Amino acid sequence: RGSPYWYPDTPIHYAIMYHQGGYFLHDSWWRNDYGPGTQFYHVDSSGNISAYYGSHGCINMPEDQAAWVYDNTSYDTQIIMY
Repeated sequence: RGSPYWYPDTPIHYAIMYHQGGYFLHDSWWRNDYGPGTQFYHVDSSGNISAYYGSHGCINMPEDQAAWVYDNTSYDTQIIMY
């Protein structure tokens, strides 16, 4: 818990690993805001403190978009994220 990389256990509904070591595209139900700058410390309009800390390497996605990627891709599918 003393590490800046520690997070409480968080249920994830859809996850696709893009790099070994725990890097995923995944849903982030605790966030409302996405886009440039939101991967860093910021105040999210959801008010959820978990969203404040941004990401440590995963790509957070709205749940409906993460579900679509999960359901419509297979192993070795190339995905380009902007």
